Formats: sequence, C-alpha cells, structure tokens
Amino acid sequence: MKPIIGVYDDIVENNGIKDRRRGVKLICFYLDLCGAVPALIPHLDDYKTVCDNISGVVFPGGGDVDPKYYRSDKHDKTKIDGEEKESARFYQEDFITRSMIEQNKPIIGICRGMQVLNVILGNIYIENNPNYTNNIGKLIQHLPDVFPDDDVHLDPKAFLLSPEKVVKWRLSNNYNPKHRHYLKPSHDILVLNSSFMGDCLNIGNKNKAFGCYSIHHQGVGADMLAPQLRPCAYSVKPDGSINYGLVEAAEADNILVIQSHIEAGLDGIVDKIFTDFIKKSKASETVNYKAMQDYISEADKLIKSIKSN
Repeated sequence: MKPIIGVYDDIVENNGIKDRRRGVKLICFYLDLCGAVPALIPHLDDYKTVCDNISGVVFPGGGDVDPKYYRSDKHDKTKIDGEEKESARFYQEDFITRSMIEQNKPIIGICRGMQVLNVILGNIYIENNPNYTNNIGKLIQHLPDVFPDDDVHLDPKAFLLSPEKVVKWRLSNNYNPKHRHYLKPSHDILVLNSSFMGDCLNIGNKNKAFGCYSIHHQGVGADMLAPQLRPCAYSVKPDGSINYGLVEAAEADNILVIQSHIEAGLDGIVDKIFTDFIKKSKASETVNYKAMQDYISEADKLIKSIKSN
C-alpha cells in the first residue's frame, strides 16, 4: 500500500485568473513519480481527519510569513497574502505541524515551508522554555539588508519556471539527472556531508555544492534556527565563498526544510529526497482512503493536467 502524502494546497490569482502555485503542481508530480499517493490539502476548518490519514506532509512555497508570529515588527518589504488568508494559513500550518510531530510522521518544508516550520518549531521551543529570549524561530525579513554580497535569492528568471516544461523535461527519453535544466540556476548551495541530507544525496565524505532556484527575500539566519533543527546546507555567494550566516537547509530526525525550489528538478535532488521521504512515510493499515478520496482525486487531476500540456 502506497503512503498518502499531504501537500498543502495554495491557489493564487494573477491578472484575474486563479491557479495553483507552480510548486504545488510539481510537488504532486514528483511525489507520484517517486511512489507516493499525493493528496491536496485544501483550506479546512478541521484538519484532524486529514492528519490522521496521511503518512507525511509537504509544505510548499507561498507568501511571506507574517512577522507577528515570530515576535517581530513588519519590514516595509514584507508582503503577506492578505491578513485573513495569512492568519488562516499559519493556523493550519501550525496545527498540521504539531499533529505530524505528535504522530511521528515526516515533514518536508520548501521555501516558505522552511521558513514557517522554523517559526513554528521556535514557538514550540519557547512555549517549553519561556525564559529563552534570543532570536530562535525568527526570520531575516529582507536578505539584501543583511547580506548585500549574497543578493541572488530573489531571482527574476526563476519566475519563468513552467511546471509543464519541467514535467516534459523530466519524462523525456533523453532525461539525465546530470544534465542541467533549461534555465540557469540562481546560485549554489553547499550540502554538508555530515548530514542526513548529504547521505540521501550520496555526496560521500566531502561537502558538495548543488545548483538551485530561489524566489525569496526572507530567510533563516544561522542564529535564528530553531533548536530542534540542525543546519545541513548553506548559501554559496556569487564569488564562490560560503555564507555560513544563511541556512539553506536544516533537518531533524523526521523533518527536512529546504529554502530553494528543489521541485524544479535540478541535479536529481528532488527524486532522491522524495524517495527517501516516502520510505520514512509508513503506510498505515488504518488509513481511511474514503475520507481522503476527494483530496487524492484533486491531486490526480492536477498531475494528469500538467502531463498532458
């Protein structure tokens, strides 16, 4: 029985047209490709049934996290997806995260997913350690303010990523994970060989750089990382030096958070990470497939749509 993996759904409106974020589409595609049953999790009032019947969850990218959730004032560059939508989304992400941790089910966070998980885990730590008053669980709200020599993370060309083109490229007879994408990477990240992520990517006994796509201006500073997480990748500056002040990926026993958009498929990273994630996501005999059928069907329709275009 394949595990059901929840994907937090996100629909945005551009020029009057509503559509799912590209990351949501590609995450569903790659989960299916790697052997899971993706289920799109819509905005609900009650997530208990969903959390009880999924084997793991992926939080994709999205708008900026509202700074009020990590004890900070809003920067003038911070852009949230509306007060009401952001409030509902953060509550939902918080509920699902705590439920997954309680049930010992794995979590992946990508882009905003990394940021919001850092915030939630920081809040959980502070709830249990109320006298702990440093920067843990916070975010850098505008990276150029802090790292002007590493200003490559809000990459305009990354907005040109097309789910349909990525899927066609991945399913082509000529596909080779060593071949670079149809778009040049935004920058590199350095993955640590001492990490679970390094083991998953089979990098051997040396740290290794990988190309990635970035569409973000917020980030997790090294001094802001929630104590439950261990850094496993750092940003590589345009001059080739390592920015150890900016965490690009972090992990715990059942959690992996990655700032860049691995779902774009560069270097075969997403295949390896999702395959490992699915192995950790044990399919339960008690799963109520009927209760999840609508969410599974919605993901299936989405996958068929991007494959056919």
